[in-house]
Amino acid sequence: MKSLSFGACDYLLKPEITTQILHKSITYSTERYKNLVKIKESEEKYKNLFQQIPLPKWIYDIETLYLLDVNDAAIT
Repeated sequence: MKSLSFGACDYLLKPEITTQILHKSITYSTERYKNLVKIKESEEKYKNLFQQIPLPKWIYDIETLYLLDVNDAAIT
């Protein structure tokens, strides 16, 4: 659990390592990384869209009504 909290995606037990298990672990790790990059790119795209839209927009917590973010048009 401690290793996972430091960013490890998987772990392999030495006595159980085979070429198939190692290949699977590397493949999954690579795919997981690619998906994380896609998610970050998507988040950045929508964040930019939110900021650049000319209409005032805000995001708030529905339970507390605390404002989480507002775009530039709302500030203006």
